[in-house]
Amino acid sequence: MKTFIFFSSIVLLLSIDIEAQEIEKKPKNYLAWCRMISPPITQQGRIFSLTDTSIIFIRSTKYEPNTDYTNYDYIIIPYHKIKYVITRKDNSVGKGILIGGLTGAGTGLIAGLLASISHEEETHTPYDDGNNYEGMGVFLATASGAILGITIGMIVGSVKTLIKINGDKERFTTVKPKLNKYAIKPN
Repeated sequence: MKTFIFFSSIVLLLSIDIEAQEIEKKPKNYLAWCRMISPPITQQGRIFSLTDTSIIFIRSTKYEPNTDYTNYDYIIIPYHKIKYVITRKDNSVGKGILIGGLTGAGTGLIAGLLASISHEEETHTPYDDGNNYEGMGVFLATASGAILGITIGMIVGSVKTLIKINGDKERFTTVKPKLNKYAIKPN
């Protein structure tokens, strides 16, 4: 039996990298804001690609997977006009709210249930009307956890990445690999 488990574990460890078929990678899904030095305007959209001296920017915030992106409005922004670029994963605020709310509600539900179980002893006070309010405590703990989780998830999901360039060629070439991570078609 030990040899069977040993050989089975070796086979499983060696088969980690085996794929039945190639999985097609989706295009990157990042929103971007490019603030220019002069004139001081901000372009919103997506980073399509990078060249040695500029960023090719799509002025669309709509995400369409498996698109050739030829029908979009492009703008080529040279490095000497870029003050900074801000990026954020598309729909990260919504996902943060969903995950935070569900986690908070689950934690609040467990805390409320544990608190209601600990009050097994019946103690009557002169002000006790005989009603059982344990279910209300569980509900309030769940609602409080959900509200707290939604707030934290919204804050975490709205975090953006700031990449400063300030029109400097050396700074642009330094941050180019970082910008390439956010491009739809990296170089």
